[in-house]
Amino acid sequence: MHRQSRSNSVTFLNSLSAIPWVDVLDILIVSFFFYALLSWLNRTATRAAALGAIALGVLYILARRLGMVLTTEVFHAGALVGLVALVVVFQEDVRRGLQRLPLQLSKFFRRFSRSPEREREEVELLVDVALRLAATKTGALLVLAGNEPLTAHLSSGIRVSGELNKELLLSIFHTGSPGHDGAVVVDQGSLWEFAAHLPLAHRPLGAEMGGTRHRAAVGLAERCDAMVLVVSEERGVISVAEAGEIHEMASGEVLRERLQQFFDSRFPRVSGSLWKALTANAHLKVLSVAFSIAAWSILVAGPGTIHRTFVVPIEYRNLPESLAIDEDAPSEARVTLAGPEIAFRSLDPSLLLIALDVSQVRRGFNQLLITENDLRHPPQLQVEFLSPRDIVLLIQSAPPPGAEEGGTDGESPDRES
Repeated sequence: MHRQSRSNSVTFLNSLSAIPWVDVLDILIVSFFFYALLSWLNRTATRAAALGAIALGVLYILARRLGMVLTTEVFHAGALVGLVALVVVFQEDVRRGLQRLPLQLSKFFRRFSRSPEREREEVELLVDVALRLAATKTGALLVLAGNEPLTAHLSSGIRVSGELNKELLLSIFHTGSPGHDGAVVVDQGSLWEFAAHLPLAHRPLGAEMGGTRHRAAVGLAERCDAMVLVVSEERGVISVAEAGEIHEMASGEVLRERLQQFFDSRFPRVSGSLWKALTANAHLKVLSVAFSIAAWSILVAGPGTIHRTFVVPIEYRNLPESLAIDEDAPSEARVTLAGPEIAFRSLDPSLLLIALDVSQVRRGFNQLLITENDLRHPPQLQVEFLSPRDIVLLIQSAPPPGAEEGGTDGESPDRES
Protein backbone atom coordinates (compact mmCIF):
# COMPACT_ATOMS: atom_id res chain seq x y z
CA MET A 1 0.00 0.00 0.00
CA HIS A 2 2.82 2.36 0.89
CA ARG A 3 4.63 1.60 -2.37
CA GLN A 4 1.47 2.17 -4.39
CA SER A 5 0.86 5.52 -2.68
CA ARG A 6 4.44 6.54 -3.34
CA SER A 7 4.14 5.50 -6.98
CA ASN A 8 0.96 7.56 -7.38
CA SER A 9 2.71 10.57 -5.87
CA VAL A 10 5.62 10.23 -8.28
CA THR A 11 3.21 9.93 -11.21
CA PHE A 12 1.35 13.05 -10.07
CA LEU A 13 4.59 15.03 -9.76
CA ASN A 14 5.70 13.86 -13.19
CA SER A 15 2.37 15.03 -14.62
CA LEU A 16 2.81 18.44 -13.02
CA SER A 17 6.32 18.75 -14.45
CA ALA A 18 4.90 18.07 -17.91
CA ILE A 19 2.48 21.01 -17.81
CA PRO A 20 3.52 23.45 -20.58
CA TRP A 21 3.44 27.20 -20.02
CA VAL A 22 0.53 27.52 -22.43
CA ASP A 23 -1.65 25.45 -20.08
CA VAL A 24 -0.58 27.59 -17.12
CA LEU A 25 -1.66 30.70 -19.04
CA ASP A 26 -4.86 28.86 -20.01
CA ILE A 27 -5.68 28.20 -16.35
CA LEU A 28 -4.99 31.81 -15.35
CA ILE A 29 -7.27 33.19 -18.09
CA VAL A 30 -10.11 30.83 -17.18
CA SER A 31 -9.59 31.71 -13.50
CA PHE A 32 -10.10 35.38 -14.34
CA PHE A 33 -13.39 34.62 -16.09
CA PHE A 34 -14.52 32.41 -13.20
CA TYR A 35 -13.69 35.24 -10.78
CA ALA A 36 -15.62 37.77 -12.88
CA LEU A 37 -18.59 35.40 -12.96
CA LEU A 38 -18.53 34.76 -9.21
CA SER A 39 -18.19 38.48 -8.49
CA TRP A 40 -21.17 39.14 -10.74
CA LEU A 41 -23.22 36.50 -8.94
CA ASN A 42 -22.57 38.27 -5.65
CA ARG A 43 -24.47 41.34 -6.81
CA THR A 44 -26.89 40.30 -9.54
CA ALA A 45 -30.62 39.91 -9.03
CA THR A 46 -30.63 36.76 -11.21
CA ARG A 47 -28.27 34.93 -8.87
CA ALA A 48 -30.45 31.84 -8.38
CA ALA A 49 -30.88 31.22 -12.10
CA ALA A 50 -27.18 31.75 -12.80
CA LEU A 51 -26.24 29.38 -9.98
CA GLY A 52 -28.52 26.81 -11.59
CA ALA A 53 -26.62 27.19 -14.87
CA ILE A 54 -23.31 26.71 -13.02
CA ALA A 55 -24.71 23.60 -11.33
CA LEU A 56 -25.51 22.17 -14.76
CA GLY A 57 -21.94 22.92 -15.84
CA VAL A 58 -20.56 21.06 -12.81
CA LEU A 59 -22.87 18.14 -13.61
CA TYR A 60 -21.52 18.03 -17.15
CA ILE A 61 -17.92 17.95 -15.93
CA LEU A 62 -18.72 15.13 -13.50
CA ALA A 63 -20.58 13.19 -16.22
CA ARG A 64 -17.60 13.44 -18.52
CA ARG A 65 -15.21 12.52 -15.70
CA LEU A 66 -17.23 9.39 -14.83
CA GLY A 67 -17.69 8.37 -18.45
CA MET A 68 -21.48 8.83 -18.53
CA VAL A 69 -21.85 8.80 -22.31
CA LEU A 70 -25.62 9.38 -22.55
CA THR A 71 -25.60 12.35 -20.14
CA THR A 72 -22.61 13.87 -21.91
CA GLU A 73 -24.25 13.58 -25.32
CA VAL A 74 -27.48 15.14 -24.03
CA PHE A 75 -25.48 18.08 -22.70
CA HIS A 76 -23.72 18.43 -26.06
CA ALA A 77 -27.05 18.50 -27.90
CA GLY A 78 -28.66 21.01 -25.54
CA ALA A 79 -25.65 23.26 -24.93
CA LEU A 80 -26.31 25.61 -27.85
CA VAL A 81 -30.04 25.85 -27.15
CA GLY A 82 -29.38 26.52 -23.47
CA LEU A 83 -26.79 29.17 -24.24
CA VAL A 84 -29.18 31.03 -26.56
CA ALA A 85 -31.94 30.79 -23.94
CA LEU A 86 -29.69 32.21 -21.22
CA VAL A 87 -28.65 35.12 -23.44
CA VAL A 88 -32.29 35.91 -24.29
CA VAL A 89 -33.55 35.65 -20.70
CA PHE A 90 -30.64 37.47 -19.10
CA GLN A 91 -29.68 39.75 -21.98
CA GLU A 92 -29.47 42.82 -19.74
CA ASP A 93 -27.15 41.09 -17.28
CA VAL A 94 -25.03 39.67 -20.11
CA ARG A 95 -24.71 43.12 -21.67
CA ARG A 96 -23.62 44.63 -18.37
CA GLY A 97 -21.15 41.82 -17.82
CA LEU A 98 -19.55 42.36 -21.23
CA GLN A 99 -19.35 46.10 -20.59
CA ARG A 100 -17.68 45.54 -17.24
CA LEU A 101 -15.09 43.06 -18.54
CA PRO A 102 -12.69 45.61 -20.13
CA LEU A 103 -13.24 47.91 -17.16
CA GLN A 104 -12.19 45.17 -14.75
CA LEU A 105 -9.10 44.50 -16.84
CA SER A 106 -8.14 48.16 -16.92
CA LYS A 107 -8.90 48.51 -13.22
CA PHE A 108 -6.39 45.79 -12.41
CA PHE A 109 -3.55 47.52 -14.26
CA ARG A 110 -4.62 51.09 -13.56
CA ARG A 111 -4.37 52.77 -10.17
CA PHE A 112 -5.90 56.16 -9.44
CA SER A 113 -3.76 58.56 -7.48
CA ARG A 114 -6.11 60.47 -5.18
CA SER A 115 -5.01 62.71 -2.36
CA PRO A 116 -6.20 61.29 1.00
CA GLU A 117 -6.89 64.83 2.22
CA ARG A 118 -9.02 65.68 -0.82
CA GLU A 119 -10.90 62.42 -0.49
CA ARG A 120 -11.69 63.09 3.17
CA GLU A 121 -12.85 66.60 2.28
CA GLU A 122 -15.17 65.20 -0.38
CA VAL A 123 -16.62 62.65 2.03
CA GLU A 124 -17.22 65.29 4.70
CA LEU A 125 -18.82 67.62 2.16
CA LEU A 126 -21.23 64.92 0.96
CA VAL A 127 -22.14 63.90 4.50
CA ASP A 128 -22.74 67.53 5.50
CA VAL A 129 -24.93 68.18 2.44
CA ALA A 130 -26.93 64.99 2.95
CA LEU A 131 -27.55 65.76 6.65
CA ARG A 132 -28.65 69.32 5.88
CA LEU A 133 -31.06 68.18 3.19
CA ALA A 134 -32.43 65.47 5.50
CA ALA A 135 -32.93 67.98 8.32
CA THR A 136 -35.10 70.17 6.08
CA LYS A 137 -36.76 67.17 4.38
CA THR A 138 -35.55 68.31 0.99
CA GLY A 139 -35.69 65.54 -1.59
CA ALA A 140 -32.42 64.88 -3.41
CA LEU A 141 -30.63 62.42 -5.70
CA LEU A 142 -26.83 62.54 -5.67
CA VAL A 143 -24.94 60.17 -8.01
CA LEU A 144 -21.29 59.30 -7.31
CA ALA A 145 -19.78 57.93 -10.51
CA GLY A 146 -17.65 54.81 -10.33
CA ASN A 147 -15.43 53.32 -13.05
CA GLU A 148 -18.23 52.47 -15.48
CA PRO A 149 -19.65 55.05 -17.92
CA LEU A 150 -22.96 56.69 -17.04
CA THR A 151 -23.87 58.40 -20.31
CA ALA A 152 -26.02 55.53 -21.61
CA HIS A 153 -28.12 55.54 -18.42
CA LEU A 154 -28.78 59.29 -18.01
CA SER A 155 -31.18 61.53 -19.89
CA SER A 156 -32.33 65.17 -19.94
CA GLY A 157 -29.42 66.31 -17.82
CA ILE A 158 -27.60 69.64 -18.03
CA ARG A 159 -23.87 69.20 -18.48
CA VAL A 160 -21.60 71.33 -16.31
CA SER A 161 -17.98 71.18 -15.34
CA GLY A 162 -17.22 72.73 -12.03
CA GLU A 163 -15.67 72.22 -8.64
CA LEU A 164 -17.78 70.41 -6.06
CA ASN A 165 -19.25 73.02 -3.74
CA LYS A 166 -21.55 72.70 -0.72
CA GLU A 167 -23.55 75.86 -1.36
CA LEU A 168 -23.97 74.97 -5.03
CA LEU A 169 -25.39 71.53 -4.21
CA LEU A 170 -27.82 72.97 -1.64
CA SER A 171 -29.03 75.56 -4.12
CA ILE A 172 -29.57 72.97 -6.86
CA PHE A 173 -31.80 70.85 -4.60
CA HIS A 174 -33.74 73.85 -3.29
CA THR A 175 -37.41 73.44 -4.14
CA GLY A 176 -37.36 76.71 -6.07
CA SER A 177 -34.65 75.46 -8.43
CA PRO A 178 -35.92 74.17 -11.81
CA GLY A 179 -33.63 71.14 -11.65
CA HIS A 180 -34.26 70.05 -8.06
CA ASP A 181 -36.26 66.95 -9.08
CA GLY A 182 -33.37 65.57 -11.12
CA ALA A 183 -30.11 64.00 -10.03
CA VAL A 184 -26.72 65.62 -9.56
CA VAL A 185 -23.76 63.62 -10.88
CA VAL A 186 -20.36 63.90 -9.18
CA ASP A 187 -17.38 62.40 -10.99
CA GLN A 188 -13.84 62.36 -9.55
CA GLY A 189 -14.63 65.19 -7.11
CA SER A 190 -16.18 67.47 -9.74
CA LEU A 191 -19.77 68.44 -10.47
CA TRP A 192 -20.43 66.85 -13.87
CA GLU A 193 -24.18 67.09 -14.50
CA PHE A 194 -27.42 68.13 -12.79
CA ALA A 195 -31.17 67.76 -13.44
CA ALA A 196 -30.42 64.30 -14.85
CA HIS A 197 -33.14 61.66 -15.09
CA LEU A 198 -32.25 58.14 -13.96
CA PRO A 199 -33.74 54.84 -15.18
CA LEU A 200 -36.26 53.17 -12.89
CA ALA A 201 -35.57 49.85 -11.18
CA HIS A 202 -36.69 46.67 -12.91
CA ARG A 203 -38.24 45.33 -9.72
CA PRO A 204 -40.81 47.20 -7.60
CA LEU A 205 -39.74 48.49 -4.21
CA GLY A 206 -41.80 48.21 -1.06
CA ALA A 207 -43.77 51.23 0.07
CA GLU A 208 -41.54 51.52 3.12
CA MET A 209 -38.47 52.02 0.87
CA GLY A 210 -39.76 55.26 -0.67
CA GLY A 211 -41.13 56.49 -3.96
CA THR A 212 -39.89 57.40 -7.41
CA ARG A 213 -36.55 58.84 -6.22
CA HIS A 214 -35.62 55.61 -4.48
CA ARG A 215 -36.71 53.52 -7.43
CA ALA A 216 -34.61 55.68 -9.76
CA ALA A 217 -31.60 55.33 -7.44
CA VAL A 218 -31.91 51.53 -7.47
CA GLY A 219 -32.43 51.60 -11.24
CA LEU A 220 -29.07 53.25 -11.85
CA ALA A 221 -27.34 51.10 -9.23
CA GLU A 222 -28.61 48.00 -11.05
CA ARG A 223 -26.97 49.09 -14.29
CA CYS A 224 -23.52 50.31 -13.23
CA ASP A 225 -21.11 50.57 -10.31
CA ALA A 226 -22.15 54.07 -9.25
CA MET A 227 -23.42 54.90 -5.77
CA VAL A 228 -26.58 57.00 -5.37
CA LEU A 229 -27.45 59.01 -2.25
CA VAL A 230 -31.19 59.54 -1.76
CA VAL A 231 -32.82 61.97 0.64
CA SER A 232 -36.54 61.43 1.22
CA GLU A 233 -38.68 64.55 1.34
CA GLU A 234 -41.46 62.72 3.23
CA ARG A 235 -39.38 61.28 6.09
CA GLY A 236 -36.07 63.11 5.82
CA VAL A 237 -34.19 59.77 5.72
CA ILE A 238 -30.88 59.27 3.92
CA SER A 239 -30.52 56.05 1.88
CA VAL A 240 -27.70 54.63 -0.24
CA ALA A 241 -28.25 52.59 -3.40
CA GLU A 242 -25.40 50.43 -4.64
CA ALA A 243 -25.14 47.18 -6.63
CA GLY A 244 -28.90 47.05 -7.10
CA GLU A 245 -29.67 47.30 -3.37
CA ILE A 246 -30.79 50.23 -1.23
CA HIS A 247 -30.24 50.70 2.50
CA GLU A 248 -31.10 53.45 4.96
CA MET A 249 -28.26 55.16 6.80
CA ALA A 250 -28.86 55.20 10.55
CA SER A 251 -26.54 58.16 11.18
CA GLY A 252 -24.02 60.47 9.61
CA GLU A 253 -21.18 58.25 10.84
CA VAL A 254 -22.64 55.22 9.07
CA LEU A 255 -22.96 57.27 5.88
CA ARG A 256 -19.37 58.46 6.24
CA GLU A 257 -18.08 54.88 6.54
CA ARG A 258 -20.15 53.79 3.55
CA LEU A 259 -18.79 56.61 1.39
CA GLN A 260 -15.23 55.80 2.43
CA GLN A 261 -15.73 52.15 1.50
CA PHE A 262 -17.05 53.22 -1.90
CA PHE A 263 -14.02 55.40 -2.66
CA ASP A 264 -11.58 52.75 -1.40
CA SER A 265 -13.10 50.06 -3.62
CA ARG A 266 -13.55 52.18 -6.76
CA PHE A 267 -10.42 54.31 -6.58
CA PRO A 268 -7.68 52.56 -4.56
CA ARG A 269 -4.63 54.62 -3.76
CA VAL A 270 -1.26 53.89 -5.33
CA SER A 271 0.39 52.95 -2.05
CA GLY A 272 -0.25 49.26 -1.42
CA SER A 273 -3.01 49.15 -4.03
CA LEU A 274 -1.48 46.26 -5.98
CA TRP A 275 -1.31 44.07 -2.88
CA LYS A 276 -4.87 45.05 -1.98
CA ALA A 277 -6.01 44.19 -5.49
CA LEU A 278 -4.39 40.76 -5.25
CA THR A 279 -5.78 39.98 -1.78
CA ALA A 280 -9.23 41.53 -2.16
CA ASN A 281 -11.97 38.88 -2.29
CA ALA A 282 -9.34 36.23 -1.70
CA HIS A 283 -11.94 33.50 -1.14
CA LEU A 284 -13.46 34.12 -4.58
CA LYS A 285 -10.04 34.14 -6.25
CA VAL A 286 -8.98 30.89 -4.58
CA LEU A 287 -12.28 29.30 -5.55
CA SER A 288 -11.85 30.50 -9.15
CA VAL A 289 -8.37 29.01 -9.43
CA ALA A 290 -9.61 25.75 -7.90
CA PHE A 291 -12.47 25.58 -10.43
CA SER A 292 -10.06 26.24 -13.30
CA ILE A 293 -7.58 23.58 -12.19
CA ALA A 294 -10.38 21.04 -11.70
CA ALA A 295 -11.84 21.78 -15.15
CA TRP A 296 -8.38 21.60 -16.74
CA SER A 297 -7.51 18.30 -15.06
CA ILE A 298 -10.80 16.73 -16.17
CA LEU A 299 -11.36 18.25 -19.61
CA VAL A 300 -7.75 18.69 -20.75
CA ALA A 301 -5.44 16.42 -18.79
CA GLY A 302 -7.95 13.57 -19.05
CA PRO A 303 -9.35 11.22 -16.45
CA GLY A 304 -6.90 8.35 -17.04
CA THR A 305 -4.39 6.63 -19.30
CA ILE A 306 -4.74 6.94 -23.05
CA HIS A 307 -2.86 5.19 -25.87
CA ARG A 308 -1.45 6.63 -29.09
CA THR A 309 0.53 5.02 -31.89
CA PHE A 310 3.37 6.69 -33.78
CA VAL A 311 5.61 5.77 -36.71
CA VAL A 312 9.14 6.29 -35.40
CA PRO A 313 12.32 6.44 -37.54
CA ILE A 314 15.18 4.01 -36.85
CA GLU A 315 18.70 5.36 -36.76
CA TYR A 316 21.77 3.08 -36.91
CA ARG A 317 24.75 4.40 -34.99
CA ASN A 318 28.45 3.58 -34.54
CA LEU A 319 28.74 1.46 -37.70
CA PRO A 320 32.42 0.63 -38.47
CA GLU A 321 33.76 2.48 -41.51
CA SER A 322 34.67 -0.76 -43.27
CA LEU A 323 31.09 -1.99 -43.24
CA ALA A 324 27.83 -0.90 -44.89
CA ILE A 325 24.17 -1.66 -44.17
CA ASP A 326 22.07 -3.06 -46.98
CA GLU A 327 19.65 -0.48 -48.40
CA ASP A 328 16.66 -2.74 -47.63
CA ALA A 329 17.21 -2.44 -43.88
CA PRO A 330 14.10 -1.32 -41.88
CA SER A 331 13.97 2.47 -41.54
CA GLU A 332 10.99 2.87 -39.19
CA ALA A 333 8.92 1.10 -36.55
CA ARG A 334 5.43 1.45 -35.03
CA VAL A 335 5.36 2.41 -31.36
CA THR A 336 2.32 2.66 -29.05
CA LEU A 337 2.79 4.89 -26.01
CA ALA A 338 0.53 5.08 -22.93
CA GLY A 339 0.15 7.87 -20.39
CA PRO A 340 -1.90 10.92 -19.32
CA GLU A 341 -3.29 13.33 -21.90
CA ILE A 342 -1.13 16.19 -20.62
CA ALA A 343 2.04 14.24 -21.40
CA PHE A 344 0.93 13.77 -25.01
CA ARG A 345 0.03 17.45 -25.34
CA SER A 346 3.62 18.39 -24.50
CA LEU A 347 5.06 15.71 -26.79
CA ASP A 348 6.71 16.60 -30.11
CA PRO A 349 6.37 13.44 -32.28
CA SER A 350 9.31 14.52 -34.43
CA LEU A 351 11.60 14.00 -31.42
CA LEU A 352 10.70 10.31 -31.10
CA LEU A 353 13.62 8.17 -32.33
CA ILE A 354 14.88 4.60 -32.14
CA ALA A 355 18.69 4.64 -31.96
CA LEU A 356 20.33 1.22 -32.49
CA ASP A 357 23.99 0.60 -31.69
CA VAL A 358 25.52 -1.45 -34.55
CA SER A 359 29.14 -1.21 -33.48
CA GLN A 360 29.32 -5.01 -32.88
CA VAL A 361 27.82 -6.26 -36.17
CA ARG A 362 29.71 -8.56 -38.55
CA ARG A 363 29.57 -9.20 -42.30
CA GLY A 364 26.51 -11.18 -43.27
CA PHE A 365 23.15 -11.39 -41.56
CA ASN A 366 22.83 -9.94 -38.05
CA GLN A 367 19.75 -10.12 -35.80
CA LEU A 368 19.13 -7.11 -33.50
CA LEU A 369 16.57 -6.77 -30.70
CA ILE A 370 14.85 -3.38 -30.21
CA THR A 371 14.19 -2.53 -26.54
CA GLU A 372 12.52 0.36 -24.75
CA ASN A 373 15.96 1.73 -23.91
CA ASP A 374 16.61 2.23 -27.63
CA LEU A 375 13.52 4.49 -27.93
CA ARG A 376 13.94 8.16 -27.07
CA HIS A 377 10.65 9.28 -25.45
CA PRO A 378 9.39 11.34 -22.45
CA PRO A 379 9.63 9.55 -19.08
CA GLN A 380 5.95 10.27 -18.37
CA LEU A 381 4.96 7.89 -21.20
CA GLN A 382 5.26 4.12 -21.17
CA VAL A 383 5.94 1.88 -24.19
CA GLU A 384 2.95 -0.45 -24.62
CA PHE A 385 3.75 -1.92 -28.04
CA LEU A 386 6.70 -1.87 -30.42
CA SER A 387 6.84 -3.47 -33.89
CA PRO A 388 9.07 -4.93 -35.09
CA ARG A 389 10.76 -6.09 -31.91
CA ASP A 390 13.71 -7.65 -33.75
CA ILE A 391 15.17 -6.93 -37.15
CA VAL A 392 17.64 -8.69 -39.45
CA LEU A 393 20.38 -6.60 -41.06
CA LEU A 394 22.51 -7.59 -44.02
CA ILE A 395 25.98 -6.16 -43.46
CA GLN A 396 28.35 -5.83 -46.41
CA SER A 397 31.86 -4.53 -46.98
CA ALA A 398 31.92 -0.81 -47.64
CA PRO A 399 33.08 0.17 -51.18
CA PRO A 400 36.53 1.71 -51.37
CA PRO A 401 36.63 5.50 -51.24
CA GLY A 402 36.13 7.11 -54.68
CA ALA A 403 34.81 3.93 -56.30
CA GLU A 404 32.11 4.45 -58.93
CA GLU A 405 29.82 2.07 -60.72
CA GLY A 406 30.85 1.03 -64.26
CA GLY A 407 34.62 1.76 -64.12
CA THR A 408 37.44 3.72 -62.47
CA ASP A 409 38.51 7.34 -62.57
CA GLY A 410 39.94 8.47 -65.92
CA GLU A 411 38.59 5.48 -67.90
CA SER A 412 35.43 4.84 -69.83
CA PRO A 413 34.20 1.30 -70.58
CA ASP A 414 33.33 2.29 -74.19
CA ARG A 415 36.59 4.05 -74.93
CA GLU A 416 37.90 3.29 -78.50
CA SER A 417 41.55 2.34 -79.14
